[in-house]
Amino acid sequence: MITQASWQPRPLRIAQVAPLYESVPSKLYGGTERVVSYLTEELVRQGNEITLFASGHNTGQNPFSRVIELDPGTRQTMWAYQGNPPWTFFSPHISGAQRLASGHTLICEGQWGRVFEVTPAGEIVWEYINSHHGEQRPGVLANSVFRAYRYAADSPEIRGRLGALGA
Repeated sequence: MITQASWQPRPLRIAQVAPLYESVPSKLYGGTERVVSYLTEELVRQGNEITLFASGHNTGQNPFSRVIELDPGTRQTMWAYQGNPPWTFFSPHISGAQRLASGHTLICEGQWGRVFEVTPAGEIVWEYINSHHGEQRPGVLANSVFRAYRYAADSPEIRGRLGALGA
């Protein structure tokens, strides 16, 4: 049992989604963008690690996305992933990233239905491309993936649901 006296906060690992070369919040935005900005600033101030999926839809003629991990103390980029060449990795929305316990990063390139894992050196370990295409709007088929997470077999989210696979 955790008591108030024994409970100690620990830094969180947070992922945010934002345009690549645009300040968050943008100068002309308010509402949601401003709330996300204030939340991110406070989480960094408290020493939490922030992984940012920079969508890149404002990068110009050849848009590209990046995943960036920020140092909470210096606010400098500690690690980044982008495609090689850069435009081979681009999703302007419905994407994200998750830093894994192994140090690898799980990345969801949502618009194209691609989920993949990269090493700290940026090498792709594996990738999956959603083969199911559904109607996004009348006459338009897409294989988009909104979000992807990796869970350990003993994590509270899936514990006991894997049968023999989780043993």
